[in-house]
Amino acid sequence: MKAVLSVFNKPKSTKPHLQSIDEEQPPTPPAVSTAEKQDRDFLDAVEDDQDENLPRVLQIMKKHPQNAEMQQKALLKMWDAMHTFHAHPSKDTAMSLGAGDLILSAMRNHRADNVLQSKACICLSALSSQKSTIKRLVELGTPEQAVTALQTHPNSGGSLGWMGLRFLADCMEHGGSAVNASVRGIAGIEEAVREQKRLHTTRADIQGEADRCLRLLNQ
Repeated sequence: MKAVLSVFNKPKSTKPHLQSIDEEQPPTPPAVSTAEKQDRDFLDAVEDDQDENLPRVLQIMKKHPQNAEMQQKALLKMWDAMHTFHAHPSKDTAMSLGAGDLILSAMRNHRADNVLQSKACICLSALSSQKSTIKRLVELGTPEQAVTALQTHPNSGGSLGWMGLRFLADCMEHGGSAVNASVRGIAGIEEAVREQKRLHTTRADIQGEADRCLRLLNQ
């Protein structure tokens, strides 16, 4: 009888259960699909200034909305394909393929990513250099999102400050009276512009676009 009791009273093992061992292992990173790898390879390989690549670039943005890295690469290739800041038919093509919506979606999905916000503002500024695109960009709400980016990342400077301000100024200066009034009415826009001017005193490009915005806001 004592032998039987000793079996039941034996102290429990201190060895960890297999389940707890499994739980302590680092999670396995998600596998990259063949399609995603193909899209990534395309963005890495595509050459600059080739507007025939725009449909594929925009398609990739639409397929991978939550992938910040892919969105950044695609935004940069979009800018390259639109022939930078010169008036060009590729800008109207981009808008007809949904570029404005995709830029807006990227900015909203990745608000904390100042690098992505910067690339998005570069694309918005490139698009607004073509007067025919400005009204649609304003209707989509991209100026409000540019102001949000400036407010969220005031110290970023660089392309975010410069291109964000340039985009807002282009909309006010070249979009017509209704667009001008719409952009001027964005909550916090003047404060955001003045903050850029205050924070980046050594950046002549930011100072110039900030002065241009303030002139247009107060005319």
